[in-house]
Amino acid sequence: MRLLISVVALAALSVAPATAATRSDSVIDAITASEIAAIVTESNYEVEVKTDDHGDPYLVSERDGTKFIILFNGCNKAPDPLERICGDIQFRSGYTIPSASSLERMNQWNSDFRFGKAYLDEDGDPTIEMVVSMSGGVTRAYVRNMLKWWEIVLGDFEAHIGWGDEPAPEPEPKPDRSSLSGQPL
Repeated sequence: MRLLISVVALAALSVAPATAATRSDSVIDAITASEIAAIVTESNYEVEVKTDDHGDPYLVSERDGTKFIILFNGCNKAPDPLERICGDIQFRSGYTIPSASSLERMNQWNSDFRFGKAYLDEDGDPTIEMVVSMSGGVTRAYVRNMLKWWEIVLGDFEAHIGWGDEPAPEPEPKPDRSSLSGQPL
């Protein structure tokens, strides 16, 4: 009897989140810069909306003193950059820290960690990226969760490269469109 009560209680708990879903958590397979900006703001981050040389939007934000950008890939060409519908987003942050600037250290990250892709940028500085695809459909709650994962990735990457061990100014990450992939929707 005790086992039956536990199974029923467990089943009730697993159903509860599904019944609590709201319209704002409906499944989406693309997102706009204004929607991502709202999610970032709701997550207690300040966000600045900018456009790159091609007129595409990107967002600049900060976590515990570390600036990062959010790029948009696979976007349509709607006239208003903030309302372009995009198939995925890409988080990116770069660091100026000479002691961490080795391919071995970046390869070690890529070998040991599941989330985030590390590399040396064109100036030889450590850079971390994380792509979030909307393909197949996701909820806004999932996007908020990925923002939390990005926080973890940044913290882990900063520990990996020894950020904070050496005082060095951090440049604002650049929205290099040449590294982005995806076709417009």
